[in-house]
Amino acid sequence: MDAVWRVLNSLTATKRNDFDLHITCLEQMCPLFFCMDYHNYDRYLTRYIILLLNLNDSHPGAEELIKVKGFSVSRSPASGARNAVDLTIEQTIKRQAKCKGRIVGFSQNAAALLEEPGLGSKDHAHKDCQQSQMRQSEKSVKTIKQSFESYINPFETFGNDKLI
Repeated sequence: MDAVWRVLNSLTATKRNDFDLHITCLEQMCPLFFCMDYHNYDRYLTRYIILLLNLNDSHPGAEELIKVKGFSVSRSPASGARNAVDLTIEQTIKRQAKCKGRIVGFSQNAAALLEEPGLGSKDHAHKDCQQSQMRQSEKSVKTIKQSFESYINPFETFGNDKLI
């Protein structure tokens, strides 16, 4: 159970951009990698932790910069949507590599064209808060409620004015 909390704390450190908690979690996770027979992770994680702990000596001012600017990024204003920088870069590169036409596909998306020079809408509401999504959700809820109501009493008849 402690191992689960270590992993969850590590994710929390990334989501909150908490550098000190990040280092603490990494230190606690080293033995886990060792016992799970991931010796390379354990070996390189130890080296990485030493580099982070000596960051002020090797690169003065870098630790403060990381604490202020962060080691995680958010591509949307939705809370809890932060990812580690390396993961975000990896996802971006993979997505760009999969794009059908790169700039052609990009140029056919009007919203993307307006957003690039800063002319697009700054209202980046979470998808669930958009009007169209709210209407669709309301419609889905009504459909589910009707289904439940129709199955609650199978002997209920509709249209009592007609004989069967």
